[in-house]
Amino acid sequence: MALRGFLSDLPALVCLMSLVLLVGCADTSAPLDAAAIDTGAETEADIYEPPEDLGPPPDEVPPIWGEDANLEALGVGEDRLTLTWTRADDPSGIAAYLVYQDDVLVTTLSADLQSLQINQLAPAATYTYRVEAEDTLGNATTSGPTTSVATIDATAPSWPDDGQLTSDNITDDGLTLSWSKADENVGVTSYRIYQDNIEIAVVSGDITAYEVTDLSAGTSYVFRVEAEDAAGFISSGGPQLVVVTTDSVQPVWPEGAVVVASQITPTSCYLGWDAATDNVAVTGYQVLQDKVEIATLGGDITWLQVSDLNPWATYTFEVHALDGATNVSAEPLTVLVSTPDDQAPSWDEASALIASNPSITGVTLGWTAATDDVAVTTYRLYQDNVEVGSFDGATLSTDVTGLTTGAIYTFRVEAEDAAGNVSFGGPVLTVDLSDQVPPTWPADAVITLADSTPDSVTLTWTAATDNAEVAGYQVLEDGQVMASVAGDVTTAVVSSLAPLMAYSFTIIASDSAGNVTASTLSIDVTTPDYPTPVWPSDASLTTLSVTDTMVTLAWSSIGEMVATYDVYQDDVIVTSIPSPGLTATITGLSPLTAYLYRVEAVGPTGKTSSNGPIQSVTTADLAPPTWPAGATITASNVSESSLTLSWTALHDFAAVTGYEIYEGGVLYATVQAPEHTLDVTGLSIGQNLNFKVEALGPTGLISTDGPSIVLAIVDDTAPVWGPTATLTVGAITTDSVTLSWSIASDNVAVTDYEVYADGLLIGTSGGATTTFVVTGLNPNTTYDFQVQALDAAGNTTTTGPTAQGTTAGSGQTVTEQQVVDALQPKCNTCHSNWFTSVSAFQMHVTNNPGVVTPGDPDGSLLILYMEENVSSGSQQMPPAFFDPEGDSFMDMSNNGETSLTVQQIRDWIASL
Repeated sequence: MALRGFLSDLPALVCLMSLVLLVGCADTSAPLDAAAIDTGAETEADIYEPPEDLGPPPDEVPPIWGEDANLEALGVGEDRLTLTWTRADDPSGIAAYLVYQDDVLVTTLSADLQSLQINQLAPAATYTYRVEAEDTLGNATTSGPTTSVATIDATAPSWPDDGQLTSDNITDDGLTLSWSKADENVGVTSYRIYQDNIEIAVVSGDITAYEVTDLSAGTSYVFRVEAEDAAGFISSGGPQLVVVTTDSVQPVWPEGAVVVASQITPTSCYLGWDAATDNVAVTGYQVLQDKVEIATLGGDITWLQVSDLNPWATYTFEVHALDGATNVSAEPLTVLVSTPDDQAPSWDEASALIASNPSITGVTLGWTAATDDVAVTTYRLYQDNVEVGSFDGATLSTDVTGLTTGAIYTFRVEAEDAAGNVSFGGPVLTVDLSDQVPPTWPADAVITLADSTPDSVTLTWTAATDNAEVAGYQVLEDGQVMASVAGDVTTAVVSSLAPLMAYSFTIIASDSAGNVTASTLSIDVTTPDYPTPVWPSDASLTTLSVTDTMVTLAWSSIGEMVATYDVYQDDVIVTSIPSPGLTATITGLSPLTAYLYRVEAVGPTGKTSSNGPIQSVTTADLAPPTWPAGATITASNVSESSLTLSWTALHDFAAVTGYEIYEGGVLYATVQAPEHTLDVTGLSIGQNLNFKVEALGPTGLISTDGPSIVLAIVDDTAPVWGPTATLTVGAITTDSVTLSWSIASDNVAVTDYEVYADGLLIGTSGGATTTFVVTGLNPNTTYDFQVQALDAAGNTTTTGPTAQGTTAGSGQTVTEQQVVDALQPKCNTCHSNWFTSVSAFQMHVTNNPGVVTPGDPDGSLLILYMEENVSSGSQQMPPAFFDPEGDSFMDMSNNGETSLTVQQIRDWIASL
């Protein structure tokens, strides 16, 4: 039948349907007589066919958007937004709205919806949306309202677990930093470089290296890099690195700098000099005496007292400036020091001036050597107090001639040193040339060894006699005069001998005229060895100074027979000091450590004492370690139960042996240096942590200014679905379905479920609810549904169960038998005879005007009871007492507990 003809005969059809209903209602208990129905009768189309030109023309005009038509985006986030729009108008009614994203249709919505949430978008991306309206006859607009929307980027860049910051090309004033790339959901637009927590540069996101300049030499710096995205979000906890610049610059002396010697004595002087400068710092001064180091001083000390010098000697002193990088000043400051000599030579009590080889006009004079603190350089001979000759310090005799026969002369000798100091009271001899008689030895004259040492012997002998007097005696060894004494002395000490050596000594006597004995006295002597040095009972070893790594010791002298002093540290020789030195400095010690020191004397032939003095010394403690400015502690690999702590390493391992990590003020762990990371385990979600790290010194002292970090353990585990998780589609109508699903699980709790249709979020339910009624669907349309689970931390699943469902068509698709089956489980208790058969259902329900009004669901008592809209009497069907929860059929329908929804039953009534 043509549509136009059908519409023109609609009144007649309504009458015919009413007649059929009246006949049916007349006796619903009896079946219709099939014979009364003429199945061969002509159809209504055969009986009446209206003309083609009758009736209104078809509607071909699309809906109209008003001048104020608007499409707006609300709630714009990283991956979602909500669109809202004004209504369009159409005489025949709006049937649907079509939503386009970048000119691609994303969904079609029923006319009663004017908003749509769109999900799964890309952050920081721009999208163009358009909405078009469609009327009931399929006419659609083509110029609906549009809007352009940019999603936001709310996620800061992050760093991979193996992210690194490295350095190379390190110089005195610069270096090159390089780093691995950061992670970002959109893209890194720039990197920010920090030096000691101060930003020094920003580079483009495609650059991963930066040259740092204007640094100070020999200085420690902490560098860190952070990533930034286009939205201005900056990462935290970026890789960091501690770098110490090199120092190749030598200390320099200021212009005109000098080293000055003052308070010069025969054995000491003071040196003072101008302070040097350095690009970092002068850490010390090295002082050399004739190219041999005698002291190294701190960088703040610019003077030194020099001792143990020799009188009348010249020394060259040099001062070199040092810095912490072992750079030495290019040129030293130098000074030449000459010590004075203010001590005149002196004569021993046994010194003598002796004559020999007399003649009538001359004599040979010889004298014993004088002594001097430096050296005798000249001997001056006086005759009757008139100087008659001068001789070098090695000459001890001279021939005097031109004397008068038989005359008497008085001779005297004096010694002079290089400084011009002249002795006083030198030996005197009166020579009488008329005396020709030599001294003689008594018949029993002998030489006796009175004493002997390793380097000397003491000889005594019988006195000789002379007609006048004996003027002196000479002791000879192998023809060399070894000693001379006056004539009234019969004892002489011969020195400068060697130990364990055999010597043959002879003695001659002479008178003042130079006559000598005709014979000599002789003796053979072997010198003994040096004895083993022995310390006196009051010998002492004392501590002059002590630091954390150095001690200076001093001891009393044991005497002259010492070649060196050996210093023992815990019974091990650590240094030997040549005699007469009585001090020693020992370095390289450990702080707060006890050492036992002992000094032993070593004789000239290597014999060593065994009773040397001892001293126990404990070095000073170190200061507690300190942290540089900008030291940090960071957390990485943070999970729900563990994390890794990393902190700035203190590279002075001599002063830092480990690190103590505290949590909440309580010691948590100890890490041995140089390790500077710690894996923390056994954490729990929601736990707030406050970590602090302190450095531990070798003696147990600990820093107090270490870095700290505060952080919280959050839930980053998404809920999970079991392997049998399902999503079920039920209670299907033309515009709705009821979804139900199995529960998901979570390490804490599932707080919500998100329901998606064709990839778009259409609603949420609480974590305790596993059903959802989807409304606003199009008839006879297939939808792909999916449900995702969320927890309180915002973690969401991505693999939730899926199901496909198709809505009912807009025509009658529900049979009367389906209605009976849907109502029977809920209503049979009160109306059991109504559901025994379809005919019974027809009699009591379908054909009962008091229960069902054909074509009018809102006027049907059945619907009113189902929807709880009855004004008096029983307010719902089934009664509240029937269901434990007191739910009406509408409630149970909405919960998916009925085979047909209320809407489907309404559609069935509307189709009667």
